[in-house]
Amino acid sequence: MSHPNNSVKNGPFNMSFTDFQINEPFIVNEMDRARIPDLLARLKQPHLLQLLPPEKRRKQWSPKKQSKWIESLLVNIPSSPLYFYETSYNHHELIDGHQRLFALRDFYENNLTLTGLELKPELNGLTYSQLPADMAKKLDKSQLETMLVMMNDKLPEEVILNLKQRIFERLQPAWTE
Repeated sequence: MSHPNNSVKNGPFNMSFTDFQINEPFIVNEMDRARIPDLLARLKQPHLLQLLPPEKRRKQWSPKKQSKWIESLLVNIPSSPLYFYETSYNHHELIDGHQRLFALRDFYENNLTLTGLELKPELNGLTYSQLPADMAKKLDKSQLETMLVMMNDKLPEEVILNLKQRIFERLQPAWTE
């Protein structure tokens, strides 16, 4: 008998993960790194990179929180990976990392003025185009870790949706058992 928490809710069938136990893993992960300008270029191509609709995202970070995350990149503080789900070859859906990508997009488009910086206070009040050349170059060369999540294509769509939701929930800092 399957565990009740493994059932797909609101699907057309009463399916559980145990109903689809196969010899291959459900989820395959592939770690990579991507330069910030490359990630932002993909963000401008919705046919290649799908985002969650605004109503399903958490509240957008404040300018101060966005600024502090960018400051972290500038001083090489590690950041957690951006998680993507491969919907088809070279087409991805962002599972986790919306706020970080939006912070970068806003900063690179000069819609974010750095504020509240503690480690690089001399950068407070600057937009991307106002950064000293060496800082802009450092940011442009920065690479973020990315995790590509691929699921067994033998799984029904409802099970895949449920698994993606579970991945997202478990990546959130407030997630508890």
